[in-house]
Amino acid sequence: MKEPELEGKLYGVLKLGNGQDQLITAVTGKEKGQSVIYVDANNDEDLTNDGDGRWNGELSGWGYRRRVTVQVDYSIEGENVALPYHVYIDATKDRPGPAGRLKYHAWFGHCHRAGTVKLDGKPYDLALFDTNSDGLYSDLENTVLAIDVDRDGFFLTTPDSYELWRPGELIRLGNTTYEVVSISPGGREIDFSVSEEEVPPHPILLPSYPAPDFRATDLKENELFLKGLRGNAVLLYFWEAPCPTCSSKSRASQIQNIYDRYKEKGFIAIGIPMNSDRAVLESFLEREGTTYPQLWSEEGRENPVAKLYRVWSPNDMIYLIDRQGIIRYKNSYHADGEGFLHYNEIGTEQLIKIVEGLLEQ
Repeated sequence: MKEPELEGKLYGVLKLGNGQDQLITAVTGKEKGQSVIYVDANNDEDLTNDGDGRWNGELSGWGYRRRVTVQVDYSIEGENVALPYHVYIDATKDRPGPAGRLKYHAWFGHCHRAGTVKLDGKPYDLALFDTNSDGLYSDLENTVLAIDVDRDGFFLTTPDSYELWRPGELIRLGNTTYEVVSISPGGREIDFSVSEEEVPPHPILLPSYPAPDFRATDLKENELFLKGLRGNAVLLYFWEAPCPTCSSKSRASQIQNIYDRYKEKGFIAIGIPMNSDRAVLESFLEREGTTYPQLWSEEGRENPVAKLYRVWSPNDMIYLIDRQGIIRYKNSYHADGEGFLHYNEIGTEQLIKIVEGLLEQ
């Protein structure tokens, strides 16, 4: 391996693909007093011929980041084929020696394959995402599929997207249900089969679209039917009660205060807890004085209402629905624009203002 002259070298290796040479080498250290990173991006065992070693930027003052496209070897029908793969490399700042840390990872949304597929008699743009950063798309348990369902030339890849399918999910397009049978290791080929199982298409969980209807039973055995709540402003809160010894500071308590203030004016708050342990949940609710309905399921994070709204983890997801059953606001890390609220910017006063606006409609 040919490499540059650096002070305080720290080496790293990233294993990708399934071909002849699955190891991509990198070295970081000091060059003329500056922290640098050299990556064998073309995988020719030479760290000096892949451009300069400059980092792309800093990470909030604590480290450095480099985005690089590497050539990954894949074994395809007995032949070795090199295909590009995007990788991010992080390192702790000013610590290029043994005490430092070098971390390799592929960010979801950047390491993908894109192409076109014909389904239900129509061509669709399609993308594959390798979620465990091993460069193998054939691992169906760690490959996410995106289809440009509305054909707007854009993949909506938020976790709750109607254009995103998680591993194992059946795909409904038009009148046909499909399942993914296999994907080639490099992600250039994908095989589908028609499934006899009937599944609904993904709901569009965006502001100005109808909130998906559901019927569920709360902890007090009361049945709630979302469509039956028309005429009220509704807040759906997907959450998880903390452990008994955890801090009681929570959005659940914030919502309780708003519920107490406006429940007589047509405001309904509904919690969808994702705890599998009912005792932990009920202990928290009693301790906090939480009285609005909780649609608990012993399935925990597989709560049917959470699955309907494509909430995969207890991330304090909120939907605010108007009196006509239309989603008007939701919180998100990924989107902006009218109707989107950033997770870190939702305060009590902001929620009160929104609720009052919905009640005035």
